[in-house]
Parts: sequence; structure tokens; C-alpha cells
Amino acid sequence: MNKLQNYINGQWRESSATEFLDVVNPATMENLGQVPLSPAADVASAAKAAAEAFDSWRRTPAAERIQYLFKLKNLLEEYFEELAQIITMEAGKTIGESRGEMRRAIENVEVACGIPQMMQGVISEDVAPGIDEMMIRQPVGVAAAIPSYENGAFVRPTILQNVNPAGEIARTEIFGPVLSLIHVNTIDEAIAFVNGGQYGNMACLFTNSGAAARKFRYEVQAGNIGINIGVAVPMAYFPFSGWKESFFGTLHGQSKHAVEFFTQTKVVVERWPKEWSRQF
Repeated sequence: MNKLQNYINGQWRESSATEFLDVVNPATMENLGQVPLSPAADVASAAKAAAEAFDSWRRTPAAERIQYLFKLKNLLEEYFEELAQIITMEAGKTIGESRGEMRRAIENVEVACGIPQMMQGVISEDVAPGIDEMMIRQPVGVAAAIPSYENGAFVRPTILQNVNPAGEIARTEIFGPVLSLIHVNTIDEAIAFVNGGQYGNMACLFTNSGAAARKFRYEVQAGNIGINIGVAVPMAYFPFSGWKESFFGTLHGQSKHAVEFFTQTKVVVERWPKEWSRQF
């Protein structure tokens, strides 16, 4: 049985875990390997290594840091098919979907390679006589990411007809091949139904009317809007925008929003009177 190790301080290390999580192929139920349920000691060791590396890393010029991203992009492209196959085995996606996920991952790395520009601050001269003001971005420090924890395997493609708009299936956000058909008479009714729900991840409209498209785009309460597009997934250089209960926080992932999430702003107000000598 293949047991994964932890990667801490540039090295692969055996975990001190006594419990492991099976990685199962949902199509065949084959056990692909085991992931350690690392205890607090392992987590503390990883956090300590990251904290010790943080100061020197933040002082590394951004142009130098992105060289690692260039290398990552090249590796993702080199092992594209192998990684897509692994995604299919682990997550149960079709191979086409897994290849799409790989392409999206590469796009996000490409956008991250533009970090030197996205990290730029702003400056305004003479906000008052002889006073300049600037805003700079600095990293928040060590961060942890908690992966998803969905449970279950496959649901057959399902279409539900004549769904009650007030029913649970109509009011629940489902990420699966389940389509609930709810009939409305006008675009106003459709928008009212969407806006009456607690979720707002995505809303799409198929139409040949520019007026209807604009009305839908303007009024519907969802973060990702599709006009004659079935799945309106933003490109990597746009934020992935969920609204209402489809989102938690103040910033959306991807692009500049991701940079803002992992940085904090510092505002500097500076004055240098002429009568002061500037010595270094």
C-alpha cells in the first residue's frame, strides 16, 4: 500500500500519524493509497518551517520568485496527461473534465506569473502641500489551506420535471448532474425566482434578445453570469465570484483578488520639509 509522506522544510518525511485516510477510485472502488491524518506535531513542524522561511522569502524580489512558477508551469505541461489520469482515478471525473482541470490549473499559474505587476502599490503626490501618500502591499505571512471533504461517488444524470419552486431540491445548491425544471412565464418571474434563493453562484440565460440579456445581467443576484453560455466559469485572470450563501468572505479567488487575499495594505504618509537635510 502506497502511503503518502508529508513535505516539510524541503524534504519528504514520514508522518507520525497513527490514522490514515484511504484514497479510493470511485469508479472501481480500488484503494489507490493512503493519506496520513497528521497530528498536531506534524502540523506544528510544517508551520515552524514556513515561519522561519518567511522573512527571507518575502525579501526575495518578485521577479526571482516567479521563476519557480515558470518551472511549475513547465512541469504541469510535461506531465499533463499523467496528472489528468490521476485526477480521473482519484475524483471520478471523465478524462475530458480532468484535462480541462489541468488546463485551468496551468492558466492560473500563468496568471500568477504576473505577480510583480499585481503586487504594485499606488502613490499620490501632494495630497497636502509637501505631503505624499502611498499604499504598498505586504504578505500576511504563513497561511494554511483546508482541502475539500466531499463524500460519496456517482449520481446518474438526472432531470426532475415540474419541480415545486418552494421545494428543497429547488432551493438547495447541488454540484452534480441533476437538473430541476421549473417553468416560468416571463423573464421577470425567472429573475425573481433566482433572487429569492439563498444561493448565488451562477445564473445563465439563453436568448436572442439583447434587451433581455441586459436586464438579466443587470438584475439577477449571482456572481457568475452566462449569456448564451451554459457554464459561466471565469478565466483565470477574472475573479471567481459567488454571491450570498455561495460565498464566504470578502474576496474571491483568482487573479488580483487572490493577491489581495494573501496580502495586507500599508499606507505611508510622508513629508520632507525643505529645511530638513536628508542624510543617509
